[in-house]
Amino acid sequence: MDVVVYGSCVSRDVFRVDATHQVAAYVARSSWISATTRSIPHPDIPLDLKSAFQRRIVEQDFESAIPSIIRSTAGSVLIDMTYERHGVLEVDGGYITPSNEFLRSSWASAIQGRHIRFGTPEHFTLWSRAAVRLAEMLEGRRVWVIRAPFAARTESGAEVKPDKGLTPEEWRGRFFIYYEVLRDLGFPILDVPPNLCLSADDHEWGPAPMHYSDDFYRWVSGQVARMPRFQASASPRLS
Repeated sequence: MDVVVYGSCVSRDVFRVDATHQVAAYVARSSWISATTRSIPHPDIPLDLKSAFQRRIVEQDFESAIPSIIRSTAGSVLIDMTYERHGVLEVDGGYITPSNEFLRSSWASAIQGRHIRFGTPEHFTLWSRAAVRLAEMLEGRRVWVIRAPFAARTESGAEVKPDKGLTPEEWRGRFFIYYEVLRDLGFPILDVPPNLCLSADDHEWGPAPMHYSDDFYRWVSGQVARMPRFQASASPRLS
């Protein structure tokens, strides 16, 4: 099965660990708010990032690429919301994601934006509207949204440093109302068993709350073929 991956390494690494399915396209680290609103013009200077992958992350985010990719390639879509926790930058009436790649690029110094933090009422309202737009794009396609607790420990039992100073339980609390919107909209949510939500001791980029063990990714891969077709339900009430 060919699958569009939208999110972060949480969903992308499923295909690294198990090659049963193929990645048709990968849109990385682009928030739902940015991805479903109008594009932002590229600054007229080089990005100054080393890898093509890093440049593509930033360029696709500015271009709000996910709608066209879904229309042109997506029969099945695997999504994770890990990068939503970074919030968005409001720029000239549009939005971009303050990804690590963007912040390291030369474009960051050329852009003046207001940071809208994840979990604030403003962010939640903007994101809820983005979820409605994404639901319309995904109608009739096969979809899973991965929901998994951030890892507090590694496979060997070592403690994992909290992300942005928040424990996995605190992150779960902040994400709760976002997943409630998805539930109300009818998004198929794939709940990963908590016992699999451990960080890999030998992860390429080191242990972290969202750097899971290979058992996590194998389990998710086993569910990919069972992706249900998304049938959107009523929109949530938006204030």
